[in-house]
Amino acid sequence: LTRRLDRALLREQLRFIVPLGSASVLALVNSQLANLFISIKMGLERLALYTIGGQQIPVISIVRSSVMDVLFPEMAQIGDAERLQLWRRANVVFCVMVFPIYAVFFVYARTFIETLFKADYLPAVPLFRIYLTLMVIQCFEMGTPLRAINQNKYFIFGSVLDLSINIGFILLLYRPVGFVA
Repeated sequence: LTRRLDRALLREQLRFIVPLGSASVLALVNSQLANLFISIKMGLERLALYTIGGQQIPVISIVRSSVMDVLFPEMAQIGDAERLQLWRRANVVFCVMVFPIYAVFFVYARTFIETLFKADYLPAVPLFRIYLTLMVIQCFEMGTPLRAINQNKYFIFGSVLDLSINIGFILLLYRPVGFVA
């Protein structure tokens, strides 16, 4: 700890932190947007179904955070070709670990929902399968290589794009598909 403030270091830290923090806030808003929309437009019964169907098996988040926290320092120190190779290997590991879990839960989604909750929540099964598919998409982790090369500004762009797509799908598919949209 020092008594004087290094303004150049502070600016560098803020250039790294502000995009990540802003993207996290946008991601939180995005994740709660559907809950808000369903509670306002469809009521609490549909919100309960959406909450049950929107349950994500935490396998991918546990595996990704564990692996990428270990790989991040190495990715920050190696060259582009090695970083790309390391990223590819990590994604293969994610897929090998997640695909079997995805397949089992996708096939037995009805049984899972009925056993864990009760038959009243069976209309949530299609939504549960959609969220399972999102888990597979999350196997392809893009954030760590961007953080390793200090290109955090793309996190904000990605979060705004994600929020825009989510709002577009909700507005476009709300009437024809219902709460699954």
